[in-house]
Amino acid sequence: IIVYDKRADVIAKNKREWWEIWNAGRRAAGKPELDRHDRDGAQIWRVELRAGKHHLKEDWSIRSFADLDARLGDLYGRMMQLIRYTVPRPDTHRNRWLVHPLWHMATEAMKGDLSEMVSQADPERVKQVAREAHAEMLAAQGFGLFVSHAHMLGYGANDFLDYLDRRRDELAATARENPAALEDRFAKAEKRYVFI
Repeated sequence: IIVYDKRADVIAKNKREWWEIWNAGRRAAGKPELDRHDRDGAQIWRVELRAGKHHLKEDWSIRSFADLDARLGDLYGRMMQLIRYTVPRPDTHRNRWLVHPLWHMATEAMKGDLSEMVSQADPERVKQVAREAHAEMLAAQGFGLFVSHAHMLGYGANDFLDYLDRRRDELAATARENPAALEDRFAKAEKRYVFI
């Protein structure tokens, strides 16, 4: 989270378009325009919330713009809960410091502006559901492969259970005979599904 004086930044970098952007919004809301020469009346603080690719994928299961659109409000809401901007006091226990009024304003503004992007879904639950759905898909694919394999070996629907018994024994023998290969396959699966 980054907090900085956007008004000072705009003046220092001569980004005059920002005054037009801000004032257009104020005009549309029926509010008076900002006077860039009036520091107290035109103070603009910018609060930036940033999340890296790794955090988005691993902690929030956000992999696409659709995921981001669906969960951005939840992500930002959680960030605002976990981090506080406070008013320093002589008290050495920072947890007793008051939350800065700017933080209250930013939190409230974010609630309103991102309300359509809040799903209230727990990211861990989202990952669990995704994992279960993927496991079901793999099981269905495995079943289909077993049916195809059984057919290629001359089995039919009537003796498919016999095929499964035979295949189970063959797979168990392969696992026992090649423990290194089995470990390697599990390591690859772990890497492949690290985000769910």
